[in-house]
Amino acid sequence: MCLILDLFAVALVLPKIDRWRSLGPEVAIENAREAGRARGHRSVRSRARLRRVINLADRLSGANCYRRVLLVLALDRTVAHYPVFFGIENRISGEPGHAWLGPDADQERRFAAVFQIA
Repeated sequence: MCLILDLFAVALVLPKIDRWRSLGPEVAIENAREAGRARGHRSVRSRARLRRVINLADRLSGANCYRRVLLVLALDRTVAHYPVFFGIENRISGEPGHAWLGPDADQERRFAAVFQIA
């Protein structure tokens, strides 16, 4: 896939992601995973490009880590099965919460509580 196609894919999926978010995490994550499983496999380079496009789109529409996680799940078959983590109350920065993909012990140590949706 090229940059233009990644931009187009993110633009098409973003409204769905925002709808899915309103259905709660379990439904939103499963919907995003289902969409991601329907995608083709990506190379390492293609995955990095997709992440850059997602980060740009996210910044333009009001940065939100949970939306980024759902976008990656929906657009990257390779990570569609990764567990999603939610951290509550960051002990270091004081942020109320954060979402990320895959186990990350460094992230987990920063939060008062961590929840996982496998």
